[in-house]
Amino acid sequence: MQASLRRASLPRALSRGLATAAEASASKISRTVQRTRWAERVGDKGPVIHAALRPSDKCSPFLLLDYASMPRGTGFPDHPHRGLTTVSQILQGQWAHEDFLGNAGTLQPGEVQWMTAGRGIVHAEMPVFERPDAVDPLALQLWVDIPTEHKMDPPSYLGIAADEIPVARPSEGIEVGVISGECDGVVNAKRDVALGGTWWLDIKFTKPASMWQPIPEGWTAFIYVVDGVLQIHDGAPVDEQNTAILTKDAGQNGVLLRLPADAGPTRAALFAGPPLDQVAFTRGPFVMTNKTDAYAAVDDFNAARNGFENADSWQSKIGGGRKIRFPNIGIV
Repeated sequence: MQASLRRASLPRALSRGLATAAEASASKISRTVQRTRWAERVGDKGPVIHAALRPSDKCSPFLLLDYASMPRGTGFPDHPHRGLTTVSQILQGQWAHEDFLGNAGTLQPGEVQWMTAGRGIVHAEMPVFERPDAVDPLALQLWVDIPTEHKMDPPSYLGIAADEIPVARPSEGIEVGVISGECDGVVNAKRDVALGGTWWLDIKFTKPASMWQPIPEGWTAFIYVVDGVLQIHDGAPVDEQNTAILTKDAGQNGVLLRLPADAGPTRAALFAGPPLDQVAFTRGPFVMTNKTDAYAAVDDFNAARNGFENADSWQSKIGGGRKIRFPNIGIV
């Protein structure tokens, strides 16, 4: 397989929408990542993170998924990235973003933000509390690896409002927001702009029901249960804030999702994409394919060069003059 993300051949079931498990070979749960929780420290306080996926889970092209809460006084002030795309969906509250390209705004519930770091970007993500009764922002943030030949491309940004996300209804009681990819014939064409062909489906069950979701054969796929409980194929139900990594054996080209009869409303996110034939070498906020390039990213940021030329002079308005330090990798 080439290092670049390539589109796999789509099975016939993909264009027919809802199918039965008998029409295609169903993926099953390969392993479950149990939820973990810790405070990611920024000064004395930090956002509360549920680590849904990490690079050690080896789910190329996906690097990590965080379920993040940003209480008052926390946030992610000015910090750099290189060699990856971050995608954030706001679940509740308001989340402000600002970067050194001049992109800035406040994301509302349901909105999605893509940011491809490429050769280098510095940005800030902070909670917004416009009213005394405002709730803590909650968000899902996905990190996606990008092919070696594009890691030093210019950075880019894309924001999508909630009403710009097309919705599929594959069965009564099921609603799927197609953030990227395809479901029941509904396609979000913006997926190629920032995700390189990977999929993100926001799935909501309002009553017991089932759906068949085609997934191209050979793709990496995993499901994160945001709220409620979800059954995958004939496996044991997966509880909220747990991650089910799916099998991708030969002939498997879809997954059967069920809301059990005794379960309440459930929300889950399904991610799928073609794996990259490359190593993901992570060095703090930088993701390269080897140790030399990862350490060079640290040196480039510290020296304000090769994509970080204005890193020293830029300061976000929302970060309050703070920066995230990475002393373990030499950014202080």
